[in-house]
Amino acid sequence: LRQKGKVYDFDDFAEAVQNSNLRNVTVCKLTEPSDFFVPFNFSSLHVIGKTEPRPYLSDMAQVVFKRGSLNLLYKNSFSDKEFIELKYLKVKYLKQGSL
Repeated sequence: LRQKGKVYDFDDFAEAVQNSNLRNVTVCKLTEPSDFFVPFNFSSLHVIGKTEPRPYLSDMAQVVFKRGSLNLLYKNSFSDKEFIELKYLKVKYLKQGSL
C-alpha cells in the first residue's frame, strides 16, 4: 500500500494487494448489483400505449398500489376526486395471479 500511495476506492486497494510481494493473498471478485438482482419488466407496452389518455409518470401526482391488486391507481392532480385504474401488466402474468 505504501508503494501505491493514495488509495481512493476498492479497485485501487485490490490492485495494491495484487501487486504486493505476498503470494498467498487473493482478492475476491468485486460484486455488482446485477449479481444480486435480475431486472424484470412485466408491464405491457401495448396496453399502456392503447390507454386513452396515455399515462405518463411525470403527469401523475399520486400513485397507489393496493395489496392483493395487480392494478395501478393514480391521480393526475391532488384535486381529482377519483383514482384512475390502470391495468398495465401482461395478460400472461395476470392469469397467473401472482408475480
